[in-house]
Amino acid sequence: MRGQVHPALMPMRAIFSQRMAIGLLTVAGLTLAPTASALRSQMAAHAANDSGTLVMVTDGSAGTLDPAADEQAASNNIQRNIYEPLAAARSTNLNVLTPVLATSWTTNADKSVWTFHLRHGVKFHTGREMTAKDVQYSIARTVIANLAGSYVFRRFMPDSPYNHIKIIDNYTIQFHFSQPQPFFLDATTSEYTSEIVDSVEVQKHYSHNDYGSTWLTTHDVGTGPYMLQSWQHGQQETLVKFPQYWGGWASPHFSTIIVKEVPDGATRRELLERGQADLTFDLPWQDNLALQGEGNLGIKVIPSRTFEVDYIQMTEAGPLASPLARQALSYAFNYNAMLKAGWGGFARRAYGPLPSLLLGYDPNVFKYQTDLNKARQLLQQAGVKPGTTLSLYIYNAPAYWPLAGAILKAQLQQIGLTVNIVALNPAAFTTVYYKTEPPVKHPNLLGFAWWSDYNEPWDMSDPLIDSASAGAAGANSGYYKNATVDSLLHASLTADTQTLVANFKKIQNITSQVDPPAIWIGEPEQVNVMRKNIQGFVPSAVAIQTYLFYQLHR
Repeated sequence: MRGQVHPALMPMRAIFSQRMAIGLLTVAGLTLAPTASALRSQMAAHAANDSGTLVMVTDGSAGTLDPAADEQAASNNIQRNIYEPLAAARSTNLNVLTPVLATSWTTNADKSVWTFHLRHGVKFHTGREMTAKDVQYSIARTVIANLAGSYVFRRFMPDSPYNHIKIIDNYTIQFHFSQPQPFFLDATTSEYTSEIVDSVEVQKHYSHNDYGSTWLTTHDVGTGPYMLQSWQHGQQETLVKFPQYWGGWASPHFSTIIVKEVPDGATRRELLERGQADLTFDLPWQDNLALQGEGNLGIKVIPSRTFEVDYIQMTEAGPLASPLARQALSYAFNYNAMLKAGWGGFARRAYGPLPSLLLGYDPNVFKYQTDLNKARQLLQQAGVKPGTTLSLYIYNAPAYWPLAGAILKAQLQQIGLTVNIVALNPAAFTTVYYKTEPPVKHPNLLGFAWWSDYNEPWDMSDPLIDSASAGAAGANSGYYKNATVDSLLHASLTADTQTLVANFKKIQNITSQVDPPAIWIGEPEQVNVMRKNIQGFVPSAVAIQTYLFYQLHR
């Protein structure tokens, strides 16, 4: 494959160093040459631990390597293998956190002070050792630069983050808050926002107060197990193992990762069946079902529930300014048709901004059922006249988004509304979704998906329904504004778990029934499709459309 280094082209010094590392044994302070049989045994063990190359085929295209600059899954799929956070949720139990760049952490009685003890000897891909200064800088940079995920930490540090982050020594860092912050530890696990960068290298590349983000778009300064070797934009990324990775390479791991952008699901399936690819996700459900029943193809299908909620956001302006109009569209959508034809059983209904697995989800929340007569009555009450035209922007892939558009168009046509559908590739759609412009110039409807960074409802909801997150300030592309919701979100910033859950019960009632910002469609499962010989995969509710390649082996 293009981008791999053939052994014959490896510098002689590198070959010599490898051989010396394998070929020398130290016993009681003496360096001895092993016997020929022992050397063969060591070399065989070394070869067995290298699982070679993993080829992933995906439907998205990475936009940037800056781990705090966007929240696209396709970008994060690369970022989370190059960069690392302090801790991570890497098991099926999201209440169990794994130490990563921090080895341990403590907090005081009211959880207003958090202390992290950092791993010693961690090297950046630049060769520098990571210290507490890099941690302080990385988290502060995300907030100060107002990057895409800044809301994750601005919640805890509304003023200058440097007022809250104290370096105790090179390997100890402390976070001080004026109020209890019981979910701060969880926030440090966000693999969209919390990764640590080489502060020295990034600061060399500031341009027009961009905090290095332009340079970081295409450069790698992480601590993770893999380094970027090559990137053919819109086509392929190639990662290779970082030899000095603190986690080591003694266990089986892939040494090379190739991620190819293949939007067409049928082509991705064919590549797996031919053995030309090892891993993909979210094929058309018909393919998932077929592959589940064809055990002789060497492929396994692993569905897993996640925090993902798919929805059609309704812009609070023009024809949809009234809550009654938005209620009408919520009644009009054919949810059962979408579940059957769009996901084929690999999804369940969504009933608001919180997925059913998330902390604070209310199982008794109001549930819209399809009722065109009710929808017609509400439109009349809202003053939306028959013949009104609505614009709907959706992704052109996966296939269930065009289907969702077609279902809504057919339903609304029956009650006198016209829907003009514009299907865009992910990059073009994202530009529209986050575009800053007056709500009246925004599309009336936008199909989108969102999931939480960690198991907590404020983090899931605030980007979607806080009026302060409107337009490019968050993911509230519909410019939704509800004073009660804003107040409850603000009150939840430092709430204990019991108060938080009570607040979100009220928020769900408002956003699901009274004043819906979106047509809440479904909670699709992530259907992971891989060759049967791929081992080490651990499903996670938060690691959506992304994979930790270091865990995998053949």
